Amino acid sequence: MKPAETLVSAHRRDGGDEVAALARALESGAHYVELDIRRSAGGELVVRHDPPRGEDHYRLVDALRAVRGRARAHLDLKEPGYEADVLALAAEVFGAGGEDSYLFTTRYDRSVARAKELAPGVRCALSVGRPPWHPGFAADLGPVARIRACGADWVALDHRLVGLGVLERCARAGVPAMLWTVNAPRALRRYLADPRVAMVVTDHPRTALELRGNGGSA
Repeated sequence: MKPAETLVSAHRRDGGDEVAALARALESGAHYVELDIRRSAGGELVVRHDPPRGEDHYRLVDALRAVRGRARAHLDLKEPGYEADVLALAAEVFGAGGEDSYLFTTRYDRSVARAKELAPGVRCALSVGRPPWHPGFAADLGPVARIRACGADWVALDHRLVGLGVLERCARAGVPAMLWTVNAPRALRRYLADPRVAMVVTDHPRTALELRGNGGSA
């Protein structure tokens, strides 16, 4: 189900002081804070977009504890195979019945299916948006069958696919969409006011929230 108003997720990039970066995201007031998740070489869950090198990384458990009570966690799994560990850790930090405190996204259909099997009450979104030269690009133009097959609740859609009709196809099928990564003010205005969009993921959450507070016009 789409929320009454478009939500904002603060997108985060690798590099610099991860603790300070998360603090800034939380201070923005975003409804969700995106946490990219991988395993370190030592097997620990860490917050990292690109494959980690070495062991000096921000642990997922510490990031979740920082988010708890201040925002919701947008858990973006970058590799398949450890859905159970991620969901178990989120349940431990947010507590029983805390499924509304986080959502789960990934580009792997099988990971969505596994997550829904393990935690049916957790909102899951299939991430769609491979580059045009990727062999799977054609499938991304019509993702509704994939979304249905894996059991996703939402689609996490590369905003560049909107102009190719993918958002409209999902909307017709009743699939709420979250768009990534939307940064230009004009695009933020448009999508914050678009009834087909449930959430925007952005590097500029403060700007998005200001525009949202002004009804999409500022």
